[in-house]
Amino acid sequence: MVSRTSLAKIPPELANPSKLSYSARSAMRTKETSTFSSTIRALWFAAVLLLTVSCGSKTHAKLPYGTVDTPPLGQQVGLKGMASFVGWAIGENGISDVAIYVDRVYVVSAQLGLVRPDVAAAFPKETAARTAGWQASFDCTNIPAGPHEVVVQATATNGARRDLGVFQVVVLNVDGSK
Repeated sequence: MVSRTSLAKIPPELANPSKLSYSARSAMRTKETSTFSSTIRALWFAAVLLLTVSCGSKTHAKLPYGTVDTPPLGQQVGLKGMASFVGWAIGENGISDVAIYVDRVYVVSAQLGLVRPDVAAAFPKETAARTAGWQASFDCTNIPAGPHEVVVQATATNGARRDLGVFQVVVLNVDGSK
């Protein structure tokens, strides 16, 4: 671990970012005996390399957006029998999937492309807004009774993903008890 007193010993060429490339090449050419100096140079070189690689992408995937209409977000939900989820999602160049997860386990993918005139009216510049609707149903009898977390996640065709809704639900037995 590098202490505060060690940081005061950083060579001036490492403190100047414009000389990082030179100092990293220099450190590789000259086999320095100072472990500290070599370590700091290696760390700077790795940081610059990581920054260059992570900032080098020129494409920025836009996240999909949308909502879950049924069941309403923010309300306690009790599920039994067939559970139905309905909503809409818009993504860059379209939506490839809307998936339902129960306790972080994939359950079902929604039917996509349902007509939603309300979404088209709200987002007139989005070409896919008219068919942004989705609907998913799954059988709750295979899920143990009690509390569970349900996540609805949209995936755009560009690969970007966003959670549209997270629900704390209670799965009920057939007789309605917990």
